[in-house]
Amino acid sequence: MKKLFVLSHGRQTAQNISKDMQSIFGDYIHVKPICVEDGLFDIDFSQALVLDTGKWMEDVDVSSMIPPRTRCIRARRIVDFKRLYELMDLPENTDVLLVNDHQKTTDIAIKQLVGLGFNQVNFYTYYPGIKSYRKLSVAITPGEAHLVPECVKKVIDIGTRQIDLTTIVEVASALDILEEVAPTLSATYVKDMFSLVKKYSQAAKDASEMKDTFQVLADHSSSGILYIDDKNRIVLMNKAFYRMSGKLVEAIIGQPIKKVIPQIETVLAAPSQKHLIDVFDRPSIIYTKQVQLDDYQTGMIINIDDADAIQKMEHELRRKNRQNIHTAKYRFSDIHTQSERMSEVINLARGISKSDATVFIQGESGTGKELLAQAIHMESSRRGASFVPVNFAALPESLIESELFGYEEGAFTGAKKGGHQGLFEAAHGGTLFLDEIGDAPLSFQTRLLRVIQERQVRRVGGRTQIPIDVRIIAATNQDLKALVAKGVFRKDLYYRICVLPLEVPPLRDRSEDIRLLLKIHMEVIQMQKVDLSKYLSPQALQYLDRYSWPGNIRQVANLAEYLSHVVEPGHPLSRDTLPLVVREDDIQTEDHIIEALMDPMEKWTLRALAMKGPLGRRSLYEIAKRDGLQVTETNLRTLLGNLEEKGLLEIRRGRSGSQLTDLGQAVASHLEY
Repeated sequence: MKKLFVLSHGRQTAQNISKDMQSIFGDYIHVKPICVEDGLFDIDFSQALVLDTGKWMEDVDVSSMIPPRTRCIRARRIVDFKRLYELMDLPENTDVLLVNDHQKTTDIAIKQLVGLGFNQVNFYTYYPGIKSYRKLSVAITPGEAHLVPECVKKVIDIGTRQIDLTTIVEVASALDILEEVAPTLSATYVKDMFSLVKKYSQAAKDASEMKDTFQVLADHSSSGILYIDDKNRIVLMNKAFYRMSGKLVEAIIGQPIKKVIPQIETVLAAPSQKHLIDVFDRPSIIYTKQVQLDDYQTGMIINIDDADAIQKMEHELRRKNRQNIHTAKYRFSDIHTQSERMSEVINLARGISKSDATVFIQGESGTGKELLAQAIHMESSRRGASFVPVNFAALPESLIESELFGYEEGAFTGAKKGGHQGLFEAAHGGTLFLDEIGDAPLSFQTRLLRVIQERQVRRVGGRTQIPIDVRIIAATNQDLKALVAKGVFRKDLYYRICVLPLEVPPLRDRSEDIRLLLKIHMEVIQMQKVDLSKYLSPQALQYLDRYSWPGNIRQVANLAEYLSHVVEPGHPLSRDTLPLVVREDDIQTEDHIIEALMDPMEKWTLRALAMKGPLGRRSLYEIAKRDGLQVTETNLRTLLGNLEEKGLLEIRRGRSGSQLTDLGQAVASHLEY
């Protein structure tokens, strides 16, 4: 059988071309790859044809290895056009490495690609032994992917350069088999070319259909929508924008966006923000979304809304929300945990949901007590009725009774005509959530106990007892037993509400949930999957695992906001560059330092404000007298001023009184009671 030796400097190239030659000539010849680097010893060249694929006879002295009368053909090679479609997706002016096994073959490959019209990218050479080269992230290689340097992130392998048709005809003629293979040679090349044309024809069809689909979807939007390419030229527009502009489509499509909307400069300078600008002499809210493909920006979608229309819509939504304010939205499926202890709490809460008995939830601020209360309501038989929350810490003492029990017309100055329904009545048939019940005034607790016991309420200024059917869920971040012992919370009310107790563990006791919750909050903010390692270094993550989280899940949410809006992905924060929101533990973990730096009266004041909420100076003075403390109002004024200077509280004018800052809350939580 006739023999063809494929001679190449690289082993991979020799093998690939040999495989192609065998597929073309079939059973007429025997094809064998030969790598120059392996040497040419013990090879019988008699009756063989040598196909030189890389001009090696010019560069390497092989005369002593190949008999002088051996027939040799120098191959003409071309880029494999069947795989060039990947290059067409590269953005214009992209810098790429062309990687091949030798300097000459690298230069030839670049010339051929440029000759085929691929001049929208900038080629730089790379081959084994090169002394210096550009450290680029994209590389193109003709079948030599194993030579690509480590700096490259994206590799486009266009396959080994093929033997061109004229060389194949020359080989067939030299082997005297041209007549046998000629009928199939052209068909093979035409078939490959037809497949490529068919592929791009289908791609063009798909792109056209996608464009039509986008156009249909965009036309159904009430917002004006434009799509601009990477040159900021308008490619598509929807009907809403056409109505806004009042111009013919032909006058807009293809135009630079700055020519159609001159004010767009400020928007393009900060594309991630919403902007209020005049578009066609109307105040409009405009924002953009970058369109990326394989990490390259290919264009931008611009969304334009009429500011007046949005304002009217927002007003209508607020009106409807006021009507539907007493609704729960969270379920147990919205509570995410990997903690065994928290899972036990959730399972217990599921069982409690089936009962109508009063539930008492205890846990630190920010642990998700209301979320758990809503989930219990949504799992109960009352889920179709109202879920009405009331926070005692946020209600002025003078308004608590009228808010919870309602009032009759004329009950007091300023009372609404016709009276007002209280929250107990609003919750009829559903659930009333009494949040921060530890802050309920002692004077009000007696009436609250009576309503819970008798299941009927009497409005302020009214005489009629109104039957109510509500399920009570109470919650607090305070130790009610300690408050009972101090006489500031009624013992009988405590036992009335503590029927089905639940204790929500703080985040520091469920550390396995820290990364999970941080990731979930960031994904909600960014509306995409998030890799925490792109935002936080391993040391920072380990620090957060050990951090005490005094603000619990609310503090995690704050950190998620910071990471999502401030940190650039791929530039993770170190332990030392974490934001202040998770670096205040220097105070919180050194209880003995706090005790040493604060006098007893300062500590008493912080504890009182932490338990009671905002208090005026007169109220604090009365409580201090009841606690047997020797203090004057003047002393108290000075004391409050000192604490405000330390950033532990804020003194507000009027009835609001003094209120702890976040730092003050953190310090108070570490003071011994």
